[in-house]
Amino acid sequence: MVIKSRENKVFKWAKELTETKKRKKEKKFLLEGFTFVKETLEKFPELIKCVIIGEGFTKSEKGKEFLNFLNKRNFPHYIFSSSLIKEISSTETPQGIIAVIKQPKYQDISSFLEKEPNIVILLEEIQEPSNVGAIIRVALAAGASAVFYTKGTADPYSLKSVRASAVAILHLPVVRIEETKEAITMLKEKGVQIIATVPKGGENLFKAEFNPKLAVILRNEARGVSEKAKNLADKLITIPMSKKLNL
Repeated sequence: MVIKSRENKVFKWAKELTETKKRKKEKKFLLEGFTFVKETLEKFPELIKCVIIGEGFTKSEKGKEFLNFLNKRNFPHYIFSSSLIKEISSTETPQGIIAVIKQPKYQDISSFLEKEPNIVILLEEIQEPSNVGAIIRVALAAGASAVFYTKGTADPYSLKSVRASAVAILHLPVVRIEETKEAITMLKEKGVQIIATVPKGGENLFKAEFNPKLAVILRNEARGVSEKAKNLADKLITIPMSKKLNL
């Protein structure tokens, strides 16, 4: 059966999950895209509440195979009309597949630090969702243990951020912290070197020496790392830029 009504309970629920407030309340978020949903079904099936498929996608060979995959494994799924799936999607041309995912549960920051992380990324008020997701993806690729983010940072569980993370958000703990100073203090107590990134005046990234355990602070795209973070950092780092760039 194809769901076409905007009054449908499943549609209303999925639509509400595009809002930060609802995601925080329910501890669930949306994941979009065939590749990402299929990977999550295979690696984290326990986190999936249901799968939503666009009517158009079900008519393709890939869609038919995917429906068969879902039916064989008895995964809850719903078919939405093309207009409804577009209302939920974060892209102009939706692939037609979205999953409702339970947010992974992590300990509070003090408990997490008992595991002595080797690399931590700390986000201060990064406001663009796609940037947050991209940083999470790069952090996973670089072998980071976790990403911490402060108030003022874009919700890492928004559709745009999750998509930019390329499912990295399910592989890497992403933990909200109340205040930068609190996090830095706890990290230092665990012997973690604090690195703040600055556009000018810091040590050359490619010449600096780092401890095995370190935390890198990244901040707001326009304003850079806060003065508080700079003052608490063990080292300020600058990425040298080619003179050919006019930045």
